[in-house]
Amino acid sequence: MALQQPRGETVADYKARLRRTAMNIPAATIRKAVDSIRVRALAVIEAALAFAGRLAFLLFFSGSSVATNFGLAYLRLRYDT
Repeated sequence: MALQQPRGETVADYKARLRRTAMNIPAATIRKAVDSIRVRALAVIEAALAFAGRLAFLLFFSGSSVATNFGLAYLRLRYDT
């Protein structure tokens, strides 16, 4: 299946519109977003680990050897420094 260009807007038009939009964002907004990247990334990682922890707990106690290996791998990943 071949990719088709959307009607009415070429790739060059799209890139120009995207650039205009990006250049119209205030510098303070960009600075605030960049400054908070580390905090937001850590929040995502902590949420993923919390989910993985609940999943590992459930799988660990299901009795499956695959689940047990997954649970042990998670615990090593989480607590080994």
